[in-house]
Amino acid sequence: MQQKKRLLESGRPPSDYENSVYTTWEISLKQIQIMSCTDPNAVYALELLQTFSFMHFDGISEEIFEKAQKNTWDYREDSLYSATATHPIMPSGWDQLTFAKTLKIMLDFSLITVDSSRRINMHPLVHEWSRERMSPEERVHAWEIAVSTMAMSIYLSYASYEEYMYRRILKPHIAACLSSPEGKSCLFADGLHVEERCYIVDKLVMPYEDAEQYEDALDLQTKNLRLKQLIFQCHHYAVIESTRRISRYWIEMHRYEEAIEYREKILKIWLARDPIWEAYTTELMQDLVHAYCRAGQLDRALEMSDEVIRRCNQQFVINAVTTLTAKLAHSHCLWSLDRNEEAVQIYEALLPDFETTFSKMHPATLSLLNDLADSYWNLGKKKKSRNLREQALAAMKTTLGEHHGQTLTCHLSMLEESHWMERIRKGNIIKTRREALQESQANLGDLHFATLSHMSALARKYFGNGYLDDAKEMQGEAVRGWIKIYGEEHSRTVAEKWKLRRIETAIMTHKMLYWWLPRRIIFKQYREPASPN
Repeated sequence: MQQKKRLLESGRPPSDYENSVYTTWEISLKQIQIMSCTDPNAVYALELLQTFSFMHFDGISEEIFEKAQKNTWDYREDSLYSATATHPIMPSGWDQLTFAKTLKIMLDFSLITVDSSRRINMHPLVHEWSRERMSPEERVHAWEIAVSTMAMSIYLSYASYEEYMYRRILKPHIAACLSSPEGKSCLFADGLHVEERCYIVDKLVMPYEDAEQYEDALDLQTKNLRLKQLIFQCHHYAVIESTRRISRYWIEMHRYEEAIEYREKILKIWLARDPIWEAYTTELMQDLVHAYCRAGQLDRALEMSDEVIRRCNQQFVINAVTTLTAKLAHSHCLWSLDRNEEAVQIYEALLPDFETTFSKMHPATLSLLNDLADSYWNLGKKKKSRNLREQALAAMKTTLGEHHGQTLTCHLSMLEESHWMERIRKGNIIKTRREALQESQANLGDLHFATLSHMSALARKYFGNGYLDDAKEMQGEAVRGWIKIYGEEHSRTVAEKWKLRRIETAIMTHKMLYWWLPRRIIFKQYREPASPN
């Protein structure tokens, strides 16, 4: 504590100013406490100051509190969120003027700043001081207000583009809240509000899913599932949903056998439930389609997909999102089976519906746009594919960010097509691919699909330029990665092994027959002047 106090005092300007920074903030807080006896806004200011201290100190958005207050659908009278001062001070709904008056109190005492984008910021030392000065009971209460407010601000549904972008803003504040000592000790503890905390985790994990941080999401949801299993029966929707989401993370982490086992198990449990929710049954079957397809079990995927489409066409009501995603999953099966013309017809029919249901900038729409570009390319419609890919990539950079997995995968496809379209100078092809690989490794890791695809692409360019040893080393590394995520027998692994054997055969041929010729002459038909160094 003495070390923290010295840190706080180190920011005092060299003047005759008598009080330390620490003491100044204490005096400011005392003044607000005195004001709170007659001013409700001062009461709210005291709570907000404590709430802010459990969020990230930069970029706290007013939208967090506005969305939480407007979310009457999730509000419960006995919930953690009901203890906030927001409701008493805004009994008729969100009141921006009241919130602005409250912020002004904190601004007047220099406890916060507000930038041109109306984002609230705290100096890191103020942020630390505000939390450290609270008693253990006050810290727990403030943490509960912070975590429940953020959860209330998230809508647990297939999000709109605006909701998706909002969750990107919220993510650092969730991370700060969960990483606090109170977050580690209280979130999954037994006791009061345990069901509500399970529901809170279901919401707070969504920004991690959006960012493809599946290990973090898996850790949160696994702990959440253990808690749910203590209070709910195995066929309860809450348990099924957590299990379903865990299986999704496993698929993205290439743990296909476990994911399929989980999904088959929860579908069986759900089908034995009475009464049954038919729309949700369709979604669980659709999950299996996706798992089978990713694992290379294409016949099972197509068979299940046909059943899903049949159910969507039956008389019971299936919401628009479920129907659209079911058709998309079906088209993925067709595409994986090289039935590209059929897949393209579905993609083209779905695109306007996705743009209407989600928006043109929504991640689901952009993913479909990229899939359609892939299909056009496979059908030989090169220019059409390129134009669509450019559109998708530009939008992905805005919506997802430049380092998101989907953005990098789309960028890889652009590089694959750039040689045909002569958009990159031949002398820079290898350098460009190597830079793309390094970026993918730094942001996604060595075993991500995009990273391994970059390795295979770079190996192909090394081979085409006659750098056979470099090609063998790079392709060998890629093959080892494909084996780890897909297994020995997956179609992608088999294809990559064939590429490695092709390179090894070329090296052997050069050594045995054409050792007296430069390699670049032998591989002149692939030649693109470049240096691997």
